[in-house]
Amino acid sequence: MKDTFYKLLKISKYLDSKIYIRILYLLIILLLSSIVEIFFLSSISLFFDNLINNYGKNVGSDSFSLFSTIYYKLTLFFNTDNFLINSGYTILLISLFSLCTKIISTRYILFESAYIASFFEKKSSQSLKKLSFEDSKYLNSSDILTYFNHIPNFAHGILETGLNALSSLLILFSIFIYLIVNSGDIIVSPIIFILIFYLSIIKLFSNRLKEISTKAEILSKRRTSLINYFVLMFRNIKLNQNDKNFIKKSSLERIVNPMYRVVAYGGFLSKIPRILVEYFIILLIISFLLINNSDKINYGEVATILFALLRIIPNIQLVYVFITNLSKEKYSINSLYKLLTLVDNKIQDLEFSKNLDYKKRNIDSIIVKNISFNYKEADKNIINNFSANFHIGKSYAIVGKSGTGKSTLLDLILCLLEPKSGGILIKDKQSRFIKNCKSFIQNNALLIGQNDFNCGSYVWEFLEYDKDNFHNKKYYQKLNYGAKKLGIYEFLDKDFLNSFIGENGSKLSGGQLQRLILLKAFISNKRILVFDEVTSALDEKNEKIIVDLFIKTKHSNNIRIFSTHSKLLSESCDEIIFIK
Repeated sequence: MKDTFYKLLKISKYLDSKIYIRILYLLIILLLSSIVEIFFLSSISLFFDNLINNYGKNVGSDSFSLFSTIYYKLTLFFNTDNFLINSGYTILLISLFSLCTKIISTRYILFESAYIASFFEKKSSQSLKKLSFEDSKYLNSSDILTYFNHIPNFAHGILETGLNALSSLLILFSIFIYLIVNSGDIIVSPIIFILIFYLSIIKLFSNRLKEISTKAEILSKRRTSLINYFVLMFRNIKLNQNDKNFIKKSSLERIVNPMYRVVAYGGFLSKIPRILVEYFIILLIISFLLINNSDKINYGEVATILFALLRIIPNIQLVYVFITNLSKEKYSINSLYKLLTLVDNKIQDLEFSKNLDYKKRNIDSIIVKNISFNYKEADKNIINNFSANFHIGKSYAIVGKSGTGKSTLLDLILCLLEPKSGGILIKDKQSRFIKNCKSFIQNNALLIGQNDFNCGSYVWEFLEYDKDNFHNKKYYQKLNYGAKKLGIYEFLDKDFLNSFIGENGSKLSGGQLQRLILLKAFISNKRILVFDEVTSALDEKNEKIIVDLFIKTKHSNNIRIFSTHSKLLSESCDEIIFIK
């Protein structure tokens, strides 16, 4: 539990001032709600007293209690001759007011929980984006997806129940004070028993709830991993659908059955105390009535106590649910904590500035100067003392055998990896070096990789179609020219922007997909175009088309860098860079 509170404290530090102000407003609403609850309980007590003792007149009008005074003042608004009927109308009015207050406070709790959860999800995505490219290679995509999937659980199991518990604590405290003042020692014993019972249940179930949380986390990760496999390896699944061993190994049922049983068992442990306590209260009241002389019993007081206890139980239960969720839903706290702390929040790209106008900067070249690089677990450098100049308007081919570090060099040029020594500079037309080099490159570069996952199922999503170009004739002319050159119309209609091509182009062949990727590069306004083995699925005819589009056609406003094994492509570039 200590570790859980520590993580919750760390998570809370990511909240901003706006969230704290919203929480303050919510606390005020919850406090007002607890006051209304006491007014409601006081009014119910007076109503029962009047009803059971059959008072026919305003006997409490001289009461010094503020709530009693308000109650009896309200009865005067009803003009019937029967005080009990007036009292009945009054308690109905107060009940409706209490109901509205409860609805408003509940709405605030739910909406604030949702808002804070969405804030944490945004923060988690920002944390993921801040992660260095090198560190990202150590991530497990299924784990990250699972962590994000757990944020709604955190919203409901921790945020929502936590705010409900806070509301309940305020109401409980108010009810306890009211009952002790108005009912004396008669109410103390059952309240103490209920509290001891809940504390004992928490102690009894704590280890079991921790086991449930651990199992739920493990099983949910396996579930996400298997679903990912279903989606990404569907062809392999179809090929092995008659293999009994494969079917058994890839069965989702073997994971989700125990996972949902674990969740159900956790829910059972959370709900059973309330059931037991409610029946205990009924038995307690019956026993009280049997033991005491019926002539000496104040039935109005008994009815008030019974009603108060039945109001107390749901509130104690909400506090209990929150405490148990700290153990049962610990995995959701861990998931959010891991996402938020992927990188230290103090480590930021200090070079980044939103005020930089990247499009207007008149750059001349990218200078790579004596860079060396090795991955954390490697003994020797993959890139060793490499230097090169990449000038605007020119094309470059990076060639070398597989495994020599061509893709790593591209990542270094794009500032996705940090060199262990040396550096990368940008020079403008006036031979001045531009500051904010990393941000400048990353905001001006388009990487076309060989195994990239492309978002969207329609061509316009795939091409990252900019709505600002909707009425831009030059854009459409360039789009159509590129589409004709790359043979897009051979497999897509003229209105191909709205064509459905499946997730990541699953309806297209490898060659068709690469041609569409190349069209994306052709229509891009980026200043640095980097191609990583994009011709691997294309024949010589289509390679010539690429040469025409990206090398022979004049491109005075960008740099084109190709990592390739293609002899035709490399020999067509302005410069060939050999990697040994």
